[in-house]
Amino acid sequence: MMMEVAKEWLPRERVPTAEFAERDLYLSPETSEKHGLFSMYYAPAMHGILSALDDPEVDEVVCMKAAQVAWTTILIAYLANRIVNQ
Repeated sequence: MMMEVAKEWLPRERVPTAEFAERDLYLSPETSEKHGLFSMYYAPAMHGILSALDDPEVDEVVCMKAAQVAWTTILIAYLANRIVNQ
């Protein structure tokens, strides 16, 4: 039992946010027409933004976007990934 508890304190592997989102981010019917497991298929342009956010060498990410492009969902995925995996 102590080994199981000790494993929780080990550093977690770094997971790219796009991978984390597709593996662990579920959208509720109240917040998304496409509820269920999130898919980058519906927001392909966000791959580059997430890569930039994940890159420790990048200090600032500036984006111009249209409405309804999964922006809030992408930011939630990024923050959740940072909380869970870092």
